[in-house]
Amino acid sequence: MRRTAFTLVELLVVIAIIGILVALLLPAVQAAREAARRTQCTNNLKQMGLAVHNYHDSQLSLPTGGDNGPLNCCAPDNDRIDRFSWTFHILPYMEQDPIYSLWPNNIPQLQKTILSVYICPTKRQKRLYQGVAKSCYAGSIGTGSNGIFTQSSGRWIGLNAITDGTSNTLMVGEGQVHRRFMEGGGCCGDNESAWMSGWADDVLRNGNSPPAPDVSNSTLPSNIADGRFGSSHSGVMPAVFADGSVRLVKFTVDPTVFRNACVRDDGQALNLDNL
Repeated sequence: MRRTAFTLVELLVVIAIIGILVALLLPAVQAAREAARRTQCTNNLKQMGLAVHNYHDSQLSLPTGGDNGPLNCCAPDNDRIDRFSWTFHILPYMEQDPIYSLWPNNIPQLQKTILSVYICPTKRQKRLYQGVAKSCYAGSIGTGSNGIFTQSSGRWIGLNAITDGTSNTLMVGEGQVHRRFMEGGGCCGDNESAWMSGWADDVLRNGNSPPAPDVSNSTLPSNIADGRFGSSHSGVMPAVFADGSVRLVKFTVDPTVFRNACVRDDGQALNLDNL
């Protein structure tokens, strides 16, 4: 009786076909995963936007961006809750009272408590970096002190200060980071905790330059991403505007258009389609 089997050539052809199919399928799988991660990121921003509005309804002002010192130059003193960052002040309005209540008696635990809503899954894993919890998101300070978030030592503002219109003014986006220094060794935009960074670009960014991709080139200095918005998403940075709407801001946005979007009261007309 004659026995049949694959020849070596036939086996190699089958393996080659399987390899081609995998190569064709893998980008589609990766794209689907990134789409899911970006959706999670935009949902995070929607929650933050809603929390800021709930804070405003309760306190009749917007949360401040925090402040530093006076005893500690780069973070709020532990007993000055008013100088903590906006990421801390909106916690009760996201049903995160247990984290909020860690102040003032359990500061070490507060610094290490990770909250998923502040983690963009494309940028970071949900874990400690440099020994503390981090936030991937930054509030807009405009081009100086004319954004949504102001220093707590200055004048507190309400939604009525956004004379350009809440739908035209960027509230929170992702902060650009240098990925090579996320674990440590770098200064200064990604080296402090999500809650106790005070007035710092760990949780605050300006609109002086358009958003840009996160940096991974180890030959570039760690502070190259300081102060700037950006993301690890392809071509865009998700952001929530002051009316609570989430938009994808292109890296190629005109610098003037982006500056106008970050300033609350410059009186400049803004076409949202240009973002």
